[in-house]
Amino acid sequence: MTPIGFKIYYSASTVIGSLPTDWTLAPGTDVQVIVVYFAETYQIWKCEWDGQGQQVNGRWETENYVEQFHSSDYYWLDPTTQTYGQGTANEVPQGAISKRGSAISNADWWVVYNTVMEDRKWVS
Repeated sequence: MTPIGFKIYYSASTVIGSLPTDWTLAPGTDVQVIVVYFAETYQIWKCEWDGQGQQVNGRWETENYVEQFHSSDYYWLDPTTQTYGQGTANEVPQGAISKRGSAISNADWWVVYNTVMEDRKWVS
């Protein structure tokens, strides 16, 4: 798949979205979730429900395939392979540009993650 951008979600519900070449410009600490967006897309049916359990406003939408990284100490972009990853300090590839995660309460983490789940489209 072809990466076209990423969004980094921080503890304070701050979101940085950018092209892969701007990875170094994003803050390097307090990362909670990283979503990498790919050029490849798929169709998904979206709708709301009325008070009688009937679908309303049904429509097909296009979303990008994504890869999510979360719950790690380190996150990285390997500039030679243009691949993203997560893990411990020992797992960061030589030459990769890394960011650091941080621990937050479960309640705060779910606030961040629910924001991620509602933010499914890449907008360049």
